[in-house]
Amino acid sequence: MRKLRQRWGSLAPPSNGNGSSPRLGSVSNFHPNERRADGGVGFAHRHDSSPMGMLFQRRHTAGGMDMDVNRFTDLETLFHEALTLPENQRACFLDQQKALDPSSLNILRDLLQQAQLDEVDPLEGRRERGAHLWVGRKIGSFVLRAVLGHGGMGTVFEGARDFPPQLAAIKVIRRSAGIPAAEWRSLVRRFRNEVSILGRLSHPGIAHFFESGMVDWGDGEQPFLAMALIRGTGLLDYASGMRTTGRAAPLDVRGRLKLIADVADAVQHAHQKGIVHRDLKPSNVLVTDDGDAKVLDFGVARILELQGQESTRHTLSGQPVGTLAYMAPEQARGQIADVDTRADVYALGAMLFELLTERPPHELHGLSLAQSLEAICDRTPPRLASLKPEYRGDIDTIVSKALSPRPEQRFASAGELSGDIRRHLNDEPISARPQTTMDHLRRIVRRHRTSVTLSAAALLMLLAVSAVALMESTRARSAEHHWARRLEQITQHVLRDLDTRPGTLALRARMASDARDDTRGLLSRDPNNPRLQSLAANAERQYSNVLHEQGNLLESLSCREEAFRLRCDVAEARGMDVLLRRELAIDMVLIADVHFALGHTTDYRNWLEQSEAMTRAAAEESPSVENLCEHAWSLQRLSAVELHAGNIAMAIEQAERSLHICRAVLIGNPDHASALGCARQSHTYLGVLADWNEDVLASTRNFASALELAERLYQIDPLNRDYIVGLMNAIESLADRMPRHEAQPMYERAYALSSALLANDPHRVDAIEFASNFALRMAHAAMGDGDVETARRLAHEAIVLVERAPKGNAQQLWSAASGFHDAAGLLQQTGTEADALECRAKAAEACGSLLDRVDAPPESLRGCAEMMLQSGRQEDIALAEGLAQRALHASPQETCTLLKTLADAQIASDRVREALVTFERARLLATDENTRAGLAERIDSLTRDIRDAP
Repeated sequence: MRKLRQRWGSLAPPSNGNGSSPRLGSVSNFHPNERRADGGVGFAHRHDSSPMGMLFQRRHTAGGMDMDVNRFTDLETLFHEALTLPENQRACFLDQQKALDPSSLNILRDLLQQAQLDEVDPLEGRRERGAHLWVGRKIGSFVLRAVLGHGGMGTVFEGARDFPPQLAAIKVIRRSAGIPAAEWRSLVRRFRNEVSILGRLSHPGIAHFFESGMVDWGDGEQPFLAMALIRGTGLLDYASGMRTTGRAAPLDVRGRLKLIADVADAVQHAHQKGIVHRDLKPSNVLVTDDGDAKVLDFGVARILELQGQESTRHTLSGQPVGTLAYMAPEQARGQIADVDTRADVYALGAMLFELLTERPPHELHGLSLAQSLEAICDRTPPRLASLKPEYRGDIDTIVSKALSPRPEQRFASAGELSGDIRRHLNDEPISARPQTTMDHLRRIVRRHRTSVTLSAAALLMLLAVSAVALMESTRARSAEHHWARRLEQITQHVLRDLDTRPGTLALRARMASDARDDTRGLLSRDPNNPRLQSLAANAERQYSNVLHEQGNLLESLSCREEAFRLRCDVAEARGMDVLLRRELAIDMVLIADVHFALGHTTDYRNWLEQSEAMTRAAAEESPSVENLCEHAWSLQRLSAVELHAGNIAMAIEQAERSLHICRAVLIGNPDHASALGCARQSHTYLGVLADWNEDVLASTRNFASALELAERLYQIDPLNRDYIVGLMNAIESLADRMPRHEAQPMYERAYALSSALLANDPHRVDAIEFASNFALRMAHAAMGDGDVETARRLAHEAIVLVERAPKGNAQQLWSAASGFHDAAGLLQQTGTEADALECRAKAAEACGSLLDRVDAPPESLRGCAEMMLQSGRQEDIALAEGLAQRALHASPQETCTLLKTLADAQIASDRVREALVTFERARLLATDENTRAGLAERIDSLTRDIRDAP
């Protein structure tokens, strides 16, 4: 097998788990010993171009007559089974085939010898030699460093890139000879769709997906996938003691159970993302020398099954997609509608069965394909305890439930299977069967083996006295475990999904409040339980989101700080990992958001800087698409911090770094929502920064790019509230810079979106603000067209909305002041003076309330000061001066702007000499030449006015 191993390299470990080479993540590996859906190792009819098919045609046809079809099918099945065995077991396997006639046995022996000598179709050799010419070239963002292996479907390379520094296994999917163009285009479309799904997977137990795209080999574009390069040992070999560095002691039973539990956790993550593996088996799990199990090949069987001529989930030879030994009965029958996550549960049970018994649940050696399918579909696997009596009890029950022939009798999810395994390992009651009093006593004895010295009589007394109490305790604990699982579903999935749906605020408020109360109750009974701490942190986060949307910022901050504290307790108890690091980073961002809304600029910066460090560490440790996106978002938020501080160059650098990461992700994941959203926001900040530098072209170009990305997100999910809000923001940013005739239809669309958002969520603060904002913009557009009545109507509509909005914090007061001030200007233009004066009074009242708040941010104070200056009333000018004075502790750039506003207020109050001094203070703080030059002109002008004054 040496040459065969050299040829297939890391791509073709025998399906019993042999091999310790690098493996390609969730890309289907090229197993010469497994059936493929492209007919490559399928039914070898006369025109089969696969290596095995050509071997049969070249060596075993006579007189133009092919071998008997049934006889060939039997031999084909045996050939594949033999390839799954180590070389030293194949002779024994051949000796066991008593039913074969001597001619067939010789053919089978000859084929195995040919496989060992690696005599394959010459075309494959040419492709292999040609593939080496690609080493050193770039595919996507990776440079190819070496060829890892070849197969009937393509070639796999080792690749590397500098930013972020990563090694990858890159598979290039080749177009099979003779596939019609229409089918190839369909395959590529589905390939891209499946790739976008794979990009959503981010779990320590799943090989990370980096990117995908198209590459031209010289005979047309071919798809490629780049996945994490994993170095490890097959599941079964690892359990037997094999490592990449040598031999070790075989795993004990607990170690084998933990391995499957880890694999089930990874599979559960995929199921939650809507992905069913459908081909779980030991060879699709690699274990690193540190004991970390990595599940490979998610979803790719579904992609690759279209390659070739079949249109169902079966190959041309009639075999369903998947590997027979680990295939659920409904999958073997080809019942497509019935193949769901429980088929993966069956495969996990089969893998656990083999780990514990060193044989698969069904003995298929010597059986034809039809007989194998019949055995899987019609026979119940033997009980584990019947083969290994030492597993009688929990382990036997768990395995039997996972391997139930009826899907509804299995564990409902891979997570339930993992949970029962871990409960057994912790000597806790499992859910797979009711627990008896004796079970509990056994567990007590096992947990306290050194201290339990009860005599038989004492034990009987204990049974009599404690039976009722133990049964009550069992029911209580079981109920708690059940309720904790339900709360996990609510906080991690239901509330998170509802969070982006308009019209769900009231429902989420009730659910989040109840979930928070219930998790606090569970945690109070077991305060040091990391699982319950994590659950409570999620509940606090979801409740805080509701409070934030309702405008209750201080209570929202308290909940978010509690979520962060709980997650820190989890990290202290369990140690830090990639997923926990990412969750902590999210908690930090949420806390920072509240500090920003409260005007706490220093706290805002500190929390965001800590979050960026956390996401950067996560991306470096595990550079998955999700982790890269989180880091990109962190950089984009830091760009906003630098912008508010007036550090324009640093803000541009952070926004461009964020955009660079997003573009790298989008190369292989063109519809990745988080990357699209982050890129949109980065373009928005770059547009604002270009405005700051008075670069109109760059500003417009970036805002146009932001709108294009917002449109793409909205098309992906038009009901997603975040996408709707992003689209409205992008429309506003670009429309504000467009001529009125171009801006008006954009405002109309945004106004319609905001009205629909408000109708669904009448109590959401941002929905109210969006609706009033676009009502005012539509009113300005109507005034520009001379439609006074429409302008007046829209202005009054906006006023009603502004009055309805809460005004409990500085940000809300600033929004109210701005809304009233803008409406007052419109009403004055329409000739409604009395209403305009009333609105100006309300704006002044909001600005006065803002002046009294300690949490008022400098930019809000400055904005209110500028509004009060425009009114011209002496009392408003005095208020403007007070607002500007309050904000002078801001950054140098912001303080410079505030001083200019203050100087204008002093001029309006006929205090010109004071204004001259204030302008000079501003000039000294100015950070750019244009601002300094403009201030120098103002100073010169005022100096002349003072000199020329009578």
